[in-house]
Amino acid sequence: MGEQSLSGTATSTGRDPGARPTGAEGKERADLRPAGFPGCLRCAYRSLDRPDVCVGCAVPEPDIPAGATCPVCEQATGPDGRCPNDWCARGDRWFSLVWTVAPHAGALRRAIAAYKYGQERTWAQVFGRLLVGYLDEHMPWFDDYDLLVGTPAYTGPGSRRGWDHVGAIVDVASRLSGPRWPFDRGAVVKCVETAAMSGLGLARRRSCAEGSLRQALAVPDPRRVAGLRVLVVDDVFTEGSTLREVARALTMAGAVEVAGIALARQPWRGTGHRTRATYRA
Repeated sequence: MGEQSLSGTATSTGRDPGARPTGAEGKERADLRPAGFPGCLRCAYRSLDRPDVCVGCAVPEPDIPAGATCPVCEQATGPDGRCPNDWCARGDRWFSLVWTVAPHAGALRRAIAAYKYGQERTWAQVFGRLLVGYLDEHMPWFDDYDLLVGTPAYTGPGSRRGWDHVGAIVDVASRLSGPRWPFDRGAVVKCVETAAMSGLGLARRRSCAEGSLRQALAVPDPRRVAGLRVLVVDDVFTEGSTLREVARALTMAGAVEVAGIALARQPWRGTGHRTRATYRA
């Protein structure tokens, strides 16, 4: 079988790497071992209902730092016991806590960049499987949440991308999981485009979030979130300013708790391991 790059192009056999196998070919391919991340687009498991295999392949070992970790964002705390992210100690952060599947590094970082900035949209199929596999693997952590929504993107006139990259991941995850995970695309929306925050310094990121992003977010029908615990999906968690504004909009509309889950965490001091005792901030 030919090699597969991050671009998601066909293998040297000339066949579509994402095509669903049938008959004897399907049985033969299903017996193969996973192709290995980031060779997902040529892997037999991509067409099978086994997202657990995808998580085990992409995140084979948890990255657990030595010592104490923050109960809100799972970063390793400093010598003084404080989290380096000051949002975690603030009462106005609006979100309770955040989970991430893996650090934003190595092959996963390159795959997210290829998807988000390189228009390699087939990666939505892979990332949707990673999300569902992580939710399934850690079901006791998430079974208290009533609704899962994507961090919204503006796709109208003047939009930077013209497509909702997180929404596409949520759509894949919703189709794969069926009713066991209550995804709801559209519960919170972004009405206008705002300046990109990627690459900005901390002060500028927070200024943009509290200004233009806050004004751009809306909950069209508060009845869809009122009285519910909501889990917000994103691709990368950096320091929480975007999640904070989405959580604020949902809470103002009546949600009783908002937490976050992202595919990857921008590294600070590593990621930690949350036990049941640290669910609530």
